[in-house]
Amino acid sequence: MKTSGSILVKLILSISIIALSILATLLISEAISPDSIATLQRLLKIQAPANPSLQELLFRMKLSQGGQTIGVFLVPALAMVGVLYGRKGISLMLASKVHWRDLFDAVFLVLFSTTIMVLASRYSQLLPWPQKYMEANAQSEKLTNLLLFGTSYFDLTLNLIIVCVIPAFCEEFFFRGFLQRIFMKWIKDPHLCIFLAAVLFSAFHFDAVMFLPRFLLGAMLGYLFYWTGSLWVPMLAHFINNAQYVVSAFILNRMDKSPATAAGSGGDFEISNFNVIFSLVLIVLLLFSIYMRHMNVREFPKLP
Repeated sequence: MKTSGSILVKLILSISIIALSILATLLISEAISPDSIATLQRLLKIQAPANPSLQELLFRMKLSQGGQTIGVFLVPALAMVGVLYGRKGISLMLASKVHWRDLFDAVFLVLFSTTIMVLASRYSQLLPWPQKYMEANAQSEKLTNLLLFGTSYFDLTLNLIIVCVIPAFCEEFFFRGFLQRIFMKWIKDPHLCIFLAAVLFSAFHFDAVMFLPRFLLGAMLGYLFYWTGSLWVPMLAHFINNAQYVVSAFILNRMDKSPATAAGSGGDFEISNFNVIFSLVLIVLLLFSIYMRHMNVREFPKLP
């Protein structure tokens, strides 16, 4: 009875901390970028994001986005792990050795997966979605392009931090390090746990049209974590996945061209059957390489 009461207290405390964290995040974001809904609508109507009067507005929105990612994903995960397992639990989340070949394979796995992600995005957009979902997807793509706008190396650095570094660390800590690990303590089937975490990962982006490619990305990141036992591997893969779009947008901005959407629809990128087959073969080989290297090492560092 005492144990059950202790668990209930920890659960209530964890939920309270999460609620306070999200509330504080929203308040701070509103302070950084006030009247965010009106700001968003204004940005979506602007055709010239290079207008100097909009640079400060975009800068504040980028800071707000980075703060929201930290407050919504990282802080609640740290709070839950800290309350349930203590300081030792938090340290064990990242205390795992990383093999350089895992990092090498993860980087090329993401790069060769781009073709498949773009193809999945295109097929997903061809489905008969309700008009409101298509409009929401179009607005999301336009906002992404606006946030990635910039021709200076300061813009590139800021975009890499806000769009790549922070999401890669915070989202992987939450979805793979926390959720997937918790699921694996409750459910015996690891593949089901990976898919559940991938579903939530994609759903949390609130874009139904792009659900499939993000689900595929989440599943790939989940298997990287499951096979290697290290959060640093999916974190690097997540970073590379986002960074390739940020760098591409930066190059197109420097060339004074409109960047393709960073969400991954692919713009006018041509995909041949050879590209698809070649990418699939390399993806399978890289996944098999990682699997064979860790097939007898399935245990994560035990939480206390």
